[in-house]
Amino acid sequence: MALGASAPGLAQLTWSGLLTVFAVRLVNPMDGPLGEEPGFRGYALPLLQASRPPLVSAATARS
Repeated sequence: MALGASAPGLAQLTWSGLLTVFAVRLVNPMDGPLGEEPGFRGYALPLLQASRPPLVSAATARS
């Protein structure tokens, strides 16, 4: 599309394309669930543990 091709329509959507998008979103650290873990472990958890015991802070943040 960047070079002038037309945008694909819903008729061109395939199962393999959906599975590929799902797999990329699953493992992409900036877009999938793996991106949440560094944010929690690196930022939120130390802040919570400053005022709470480790078990309580982990249970509080995950709920």
